[in-house]
Amino acid sequence: FICGATARMPVHSLIFINPAGSVIYSKYFQDTATSDYRLFFEQQLFKQTSPTWNRVSSVPSTVSIADVHVVYQTIGDMIVFASGTDDVDESILIEVLATIEKVLLDVLDQKSISEAQFLIPDNYGKFVISVDDMMSQGIIETFDAGLIGKLSKLKPL
Repeated sequence: FICGATARMPVHSLIFINPAGSVIYSKYFQDTATSDYRLFFEQQLFKQTSPTWNRVSSVPSTVSIADVHVVYQTIGDMIVFASGTDDVDESILIEVLATIEKVLLDVLDQKSISEAQFLIPDNYGKFVISVDDMMSQGIIETFDAGLIGKLSKLKPL
């Protein structure tokens, strides 16, 4: 378990987009993230990062939007953005993305990750549960993908 994030310093959001730039998964961990705020944040995020989408790789890239740190990279054929505030900095977010990739490989039961496999309802549901087990309310509980998988398998879809 990790104490890298506290109640005052949570993960801000986790956003997946497909190659066309459509959001296929988003989770905001702060209760104050209204739909207007989410739209504004995503517009700013996409404005700053979309010029690089065709060059994004599995090597993390970083950007800041106001006081929010963002790390993004490809995972399979998707671009995944992890963002945090305060002490949840780029190094922690890189670890979040690495764990997300391991969790996806476990959930999809595949050697590779694809949007099509991710969007299968059972896989999507298992992933949503896994994210909650990994970082409940944005507070990072663990980076152990094996533990996340075990915890997630105990819960019905």
